[in-house]
Amino acid sequence: MAKRLVDNPLRFARLRLRARAPISPAQSLDPVADGVRLLVLDPGGTPILDAVLAPSDGSSGWRPRGSSRWTYVDRDGSSGIRHLTLDRRADAGLVTVTVKARGDFPGNETGGAYRAIVVFGDQSAAAAGRCGESDFAPLVDCRFAESRRRLTCSP
Repeated sequence: MAKRLVDNPLRFARLRLRARAPISPAQSLDPVADGVRLLVLDPGGTPILDAVLAPSDGSSGWRPRGSSRWTYVDRDGSSGIRHLTLDRRADAGLVTVTVKARGDFPGNETGGAYRAIVVFGDQSAAAAGRCGESDFAPLVDCRFAESRRRLTCSP
């Protein structure tokens, strides 16, 4: 990965992302108990963010906000993610994932699509289909801020 970063010096410090993942109303969703993995890929398929947000003991990390919304907060951003919200809309069969992350992320100007993959739990959850992904059209869904220090993606 280091060679790719040297070959592509465009970098950004902040990532804002909103993705929608289809999930069956019959599937359980409890990030407090199961955790979440978020993987964001650049247009070449290289991970720019791979964060595992562990289950929570209730005193830190995940907090339920009603029966269909959860918030994860990590003030020091040790995972790269400072804030993540899951909002389940059972009537639409969708979970909206909203992320604010900070770090030193490699950028890409090749014009390809970024992709977000979210797993609601661990590897066994992924194998059981408790996951979703969103592609972001280049220059439409994803935009760099003027300073090129922030990438914002939203369908």
